Amino acid sequence: MHSAQICVRLRARPGDLLACEGSGTLLQLTAVGEREVLAKGLAEKGFRFSAPVETLWTLAGRDWKKVSAEQAEGLVREGLG
Repeated sequence: MHSAQICVRLRARPGDLLACEGSGTLLQLTAVGEREVLAKGLAEKGFRFSAPVETLWTLAGRDWKKVSAEQAEGLVREGLG
């Protein structure tokens, strides 16, 4: 399953937040194409990035879920820069 299909399955659109609790990764989707996804990485291993950058992401191979902003705050800590 390619990244865009995962977004369709999750009903995720640009602006939505995706979290992978296993890796502590938090993304904000910026674009969903036919196969690929652009997103800003907001946190990794539970630590928030100070300056998120939009990049191409591969969502396959991880257990992603769509989360609210409130849920996302509970998953991350300040400090990864």
